[in-house]
Amino acid sequence: MKAEYRKYQFDYVLLFYILALLGLGTLMVASASYVKSSYLSETSDAYTIMTNQFIYAIIGIVAMVGASFVDYRIYKKLAVPIFIFSLALMFITATPLGAEHNGARRWIDLGFIEFQPSELMKIALVLFIAAILSDDKLGKKSMGWFGLVTVLVPVGVVFASLAVQKHTSGIVIMGAIAVAMMFFGGIKMSIFATTLGVGAGAAVTMIAVFPHARQRVMTYLQSSFGNSSETLDTAGDGYQIQNSLRAIGSGGLFGRGYGKSIQKYLYLPESYNDFIFAIIAEELGFVGVVIVITLFVLLVCRGYKAAAYSSDKFASMVAAGISTIIGLQAVMNISVVSGVIPVTGVALPFFSYGGTSLIMIMGAMGILLNIAKQSEYVKF
Repeated sequence: MKAEYRKYQFDYVLLFYILALLGLGTLMVASASYVKSSYLSETSDAYTIMTNQFIYAIIGIVAMVGASFVDYRIYKKLAVPIFIFSLALMFITATPLGAEHNGARRWIDLGFIEFQPSELMKIALVLFIAAILSDDKLGKKSMGWFGLVTVLVPVGVVFASLAVQKHTSGIVIMGAIAVAMMFFGGIKMSIFATTLGVGAGAAVTMIAVFPHARQRVMTYLQSSFGNSSETLDTAGDGYQIQNSLRAIGSGGLFGRGYGKSIQKYLYLPESYNDFIFAIIAEELGFVGVVIVITLFVLLVCRGYKAAAYSSDKFASMVAAGISTIIGLQAVMNISVVSGVIPVTGVALPFFSYGGTSLIMIMGAMGILLNIAKQSEYVKF
């Protein structure tokens, strides 16, 4: 075997990027949360959120290690059952088991645990579309209108469940994932272009139909293009983004220092969750931001490399899909926090607080590690 093709060797470089992001993420949650953590309940203290995130990280590492030892081919056989199971969980959020936070009903509350099924659906969607478009029995049919319909009908049902949850960001992310997966699957360009057009039309319709989506777009337009001192309600809809920008702007080159954020003292809502990137910028400065973004870029590029050098179409699509989820969410989150796009509830992978998101991401990283192990490229 040639030296440049090291199949069945573990990709320790990819593992390093994953653990570096996880480690930095856990440290930043610890810093960004200790003020808010004391106010969660009568029994909480400054370390409650940090402790929970540390436990989620440990569970995530176990999930990643376990998934890395499971042959990825098994997921092709289980793709449809996993998708159906995830879809059932999505609709359960509309039942009495569903839990509502900040006006959105996206969680299932079992009493002892609360989780967000849309995080599982992201991975299930990647596996499902990859299984359909790489099916040998369908052959060229999967590259034409038949494949498009086979993919879009189930995806449309997913969108319906997300609409019930008022999960606008979920619709955007999963729509982008579906489009990307069809591109990776080699669907005909004429059909792909049609899909893009339909997607753009659906996005405009969503903004017009959903009042909360329309309000966020209006707030974004006012803050970006209007005279914010006169038109933007900085104590209302514009409060969060204004404090986020203050945090980013005050960080400078090297930041205030780890643990020394001012905005996390109850000025910036979701400082340890969706807006944690602003705390990173405030405490670690431009240098810290560059390090974090570079790690994301390296991880995503490594994932695409595993996809490019895989001899199995299903594996290639799954690796590319998982890498796209990480890259897409990172770009969207950073863009929101920086005021580039309207505010949406998108978590920053590895950094934002939350058990479901972190555990699902780490499990997906395990799948990616297994695919990388069986791809033919220089691992180190």
